[in-house]
Amino acid sequence: MLMKKISLFLISVMLLSGMAIAQNRPDKNRENLSPEVRAEKMTERMSKELSLNDEQKQQVKEINLVYINEMRAGKKDQKQLHKACVKSCDKMSEAGKVKMRRMDKAEIQKTHKFMNAARESRDLKLSQVLNKEQFAKYEQNREERKVQKKND
Repeated sequence: MLMKKISLFLISVMLLSGMAIAQNRPDKNRENLSPEVRAEKMTERMSKELSLNDEQKQQVKEINLVYINEMRAGKKDQKQLHKACVKSCDKMSEAGKVKMRRMDKAEIQKTHKFMNAARESRDLKLSQVLNKEQFAKYEQNREERKVQKKND
């Protein structure tokens, strides 16, 4: 009986410690990284995948930093809107809630358009820095990551 309790306790400790370690992996939580660190990580990955030279690396890093800051601004706006909606929806009538949802959807579409424009701007800048083979490989890698993200 005592052995069973000890075994159960050890298994519980191992499971809990495994969950705690999994939650504290900073490389998996991009939102907690500074824009500079994220841009550096993106650039390093792209450098390995695309065989960038030093000049390209520096230019790509600057492009990535601008892109990350733009995307953060878009996400921040969307989060603020969501918080305001949730806070005000508690006190609204049903008609008011429907109207707020329509406004919320319009704001989300606006944010998506903004983020898509930021992606297109980044791609345009990258196409000017990378050669044709590198840019083709970049687009191929991006599409593969999209598929992988959908499957996860």
